[in-house]
Amino acid sequence: RVDRLWFKAEWFITDQFKIIVETTKNRLDRVIEGWIKEQFLMYKTSPLRYNTKYLAERLNEAIKYKVDETDLREYFKKKNMHTETPRRVNIPCGWNVDSDPNFPQLIYHHIVARPYVFHYEDWLNEDEAEEFTNAPVQWKLEEVGSDAAGDGISCLFDRDLWD
Repeated sequence: RVDRLWFKAEWFITDQFKIIVETTKNRLDRVIEGWIKEQFLMYKTSPLRYNTKYLAERLNEAIKYKVDETDLREYFKKKNMHTETPRRVNIPCGWNVDSDPNFPQLIYHHIVARPYVFHYEDWLNEDEAEEFTNAPVQWKLEEVGSDAAGDGISCLFDRDLWD
C-alpha cells in the first residue's frame, strides 16, 4: 500500500500526541497499565507472570470499581497477549524485612496457573525503564527458604548481590 503523504506518519507522534493518547485511555487500560508498571518498579524483576484470577483480586483491592476475569481476558486479547501452558508460577507479593532490615527478602505467592507473561520493555516508558534497569540493587532470585508453614509462600533472594 502506498501512502499519499509526502512526510512520514511517525513525524506526527510528538510528546503532545503521546500525552493526548495517555489521557484518553479508558479506565480499564489506565488501571491495568498503572498496576503492572508499579509491580515492575516495586519488585525490580522481569518477566512477571500473573493469571487473571490473581490480577482481578489485586486490582479489585486497589480500585473502587470492580474488574472481573472476563474483562481482563478481553483486554489481553486486544493487546495480543496469550497465556502460557499450565505451570507453577511465583508471583511477587511483598518484602520480608523482619529477619534482617539490611537484607530484605522478596516474598512470593506460589500457584499453579496459566499465566500471562509481562516483560518490562512492553510496559514501561523510557524513564521508567531506565529506573528499572539502573536500580541500586539488581535482583537475582534464588530460593533460600522452604515453605515450612505450608501456606504457599516462601522467600526468594540472593544475598551475594548486596555484598
